[in-house]
Amino acid sequence: SAQATRVLFEGTRATGVEFRRGAETLTAKARREVVIAGGAFHSPALLQLSGIGPARLLGDHGVPVVADRPGVGANLQDHVQVRVLCRCTQPVTINDVLSSPLRLAAEVARYALFGTGVLAWGAFRTGLFACSSASPGWPDLQVLFGPVGYKSVTEPFLPYSSFTMSACLLRPTSRGRVEIGSADPFTPPKIQPDFLATENDRRVMVEAFKLGRRLLAQPSLAAYVAEEIMPGPLCQTDAQILEHVREIGSTVHHPVGTCRMGRDELSVVDERLRVRGVGALRVADGAIMPSL
Repeated sequence: SAQATRVLFEGTRATGVEFRRGAETLTAKARREVVIAGGAFHSPALLQLSGIGPARLLGDHGVPVVADRPGVGANLQDHVQVRVLCRCTQPVTINDVLSSPLRLAAEVARYALFGTGVLAWGAFRTGLFACSSASPGWPDLQVLFGPVGYKSVTEPFLPYSSFTMSACLLRPTSRGRVEIGSADPFTPPKIQPDFLATENDRRVMVEAFKLGRRLLAQPSLAAYVAEEIMPGPLCQTDAQILEHVREIGSTVHHPVGTCRMGRDELSVVDERLRVRGVGALRVADGAIMPSL
């Protein structure tokens, strides 16, 4: 129940962390080093709040500069997916279980006794990796199938038999950023994923969507497709597909890159995760990955 508010420094050497617990502001001193593991959003935000980041951004918010590191918060990458929602011809989906009190009770008992059944499943049960026309020889797109139908994660599951196909861009070339919006550590950072900013990402995303639809048309799957509910049969051209992606495309929650490891001036950490420009400070989480 504590929130880190900033890393403490003596000169450019990290000496501890300030944090808030309830109404109290406390400090923890480091005997050797401080290690940040806040993830791809909060690690760069905490560095920026502590004076490590683009000098312009820090100056805008009145944060004293400890080290001008323009790469902190840059290079954000994440997987983006788009879904196709289908009504199912048979009552074999999770929606059927959830809409039946008796079936749901049976599945709860099955999971409690044996750890198996619907409640032991993930959202997607099967999938594949594939190469787009732009791939240099390794998979850059993914198609997944899940026996559950929902329009969005904020809405209830559909009350009838349905399932989902998801198309995902694996190796995006678009780059976003994370920036503090205030010197107040309790103000959430500004996150700009900048999905589909490049022509490559737009083209590959459309290819992934089309591949998923081709799979849905195969006899083994077509027998389960009563109708495509979303986006529906009127969505056919590349422009229409891209518009559907823009309308409902969403993150798969795999953000990396905002404290990138490297040797150039824009890198944030070195090969041992040490933050460049300061001492006794490391970042140890997905933020350091140079690419997805």
